[in-house]
Amino acid sequence: MERTFANRVLMVRPASFGANAETAASNVFQSTDASPDALFAARGESVELERGLRDAGVDVLVFDEERDAREGAVSPDACFPNNWFTTHASGRLVLYPMESPSRRREIRSELVDLVMDAVDVREVLDLRHWAERGRFLEGTGSLVLDREAKVAFAALSSRTCEGPLAEWCDAMGTER
Repeated sequence: MERTFANRVLMVRPASFGANAETAASNVFQSTDASPDALFAARGESVELERGLRDAGVDVLVFDEERDAREGAVSPDACFPNNWFTTHASGRLVLYPMESPSRRREIRSELVDLVMDAVDVREVLDLRHWAERGRFLEGTGSLVLDREAKVAFAALSSRTCEGPLAEWCDAMGTER
């Protein structure tokens, strides 16, 4: 199997990073009593990661988290876009149905357009229609892939549902 490495990445600079009340109940890794310094630390780490990637020769596309004009409408997880989209060597872009409304707000047309141009997307698999039915699949937060064996592993949960998982596997030619 040919090994591939990303030579281009998309980063979203955090503007409201911290605990997300909408996702806390289904995320055991999240602390609801996050330090008030978490945003400051996340911004610093983002700058350092961007610098390190560039120094390693990686093309880094950087966007700032967009703040919604409505009071309180923030996206504290926006620096993790790998949950709402993935790109594949086949030229496919996959858009995922996110459980949390704040995560769904992260999917901005200008980011999708940028990714499509940057990686020469030839096909889009848009699974977001599943969110309307209360069914979700959260990208790399839901899927663990064995690319060589073409097998997708996933633990069913409120964030990983059978319907969108089956559609993803069928479209990607992957067993589950």
